[in-house]
Amino acid sequence: MKNGKYPGILISAIMVLTIMCMTSCAANSLAQVDGSNKPDTASPVITAPASVPSKDAVPLDYPLNASGQTYGSAGDASSIETLPDLMLVGSVNGVHSYIYTKDLLDAMPKTEDEARAIVNNLPSFPLYEEDGVTAVSGSMGYCPGLLPASVRSEYLSPLYPVNDNGQTYGPDLSDADTSSPDLVACVGIDGTDGYCYKTDLDGYLPNTPEEALDYMKQLQSAKEESGYTRVIPLYASDGKTVIGKFGIG
Repeated sequence: MKNGKYPGILISAIMVLTIMCMTSCAANSLAQVDGSNKPDTASPVITAPASVPSKDAVPLDYPLNASGQTYGSAGDASSIETLPDLMLVGSVNGVHSYIYTKDLLDAMPKTEDEARAIVNNLPSFPLYEEDGVTAVSGSMGYCPGLLPASVRSEYLSPLYPVNDNGQTYGPDLSDADTSSPDLVACVGIDGTDGYCYKTDLDGYLPNTPEEALDYMKQLQSAKEESGYTRVIPLYASDGKTVIGKFGIG
């Protein structure tokens, strides 16, 4: 995680009040468009998957296209073996859009080094209609949240090793269903690789608009003095040994 990944609270009372009211987004709506693939200047409109199987649905009961490939939502798959070949990610201008499930699985990091690398070079995937051949305008950004938690855990578990104090550590690959490690991989002010406590990164959350305004003033003052809104300790993976400092904002 590069220095400044957690920029702090913007110096705007309106934005602070908005942040206080913000709720989490659903992971399966995180589709994005790569404009370089557009056939014309009109921006494709991507919406969330039109339907998600109910919890009573049979995961393997997917329709088949002309090539014998299964397609549909991955919502209720319980393992990699029960995922469809083509995973529904949304719709572009009313056309159901899919990515090849294998493309996403192959891109997911299998080691901590791969996890560090992918944060700085996120892949994207071409979109297809259900036949797996006809291209759809745009692309899908890297989003492990499309996969059920039971499937993601097969990949994410090794990335969060546990230190002698029972704390997890590693790059933050959290999403709507997967929590962050206790110690998040960061790069210190002097370029030292280390870890910061997730609680330190999150920092103080004001409870009232008045507290938010006071906190903004403190952050602005700190920024003017040190160049950062906050500076927190950088630790070794044991969560005890301080090896540097991490600047926020």
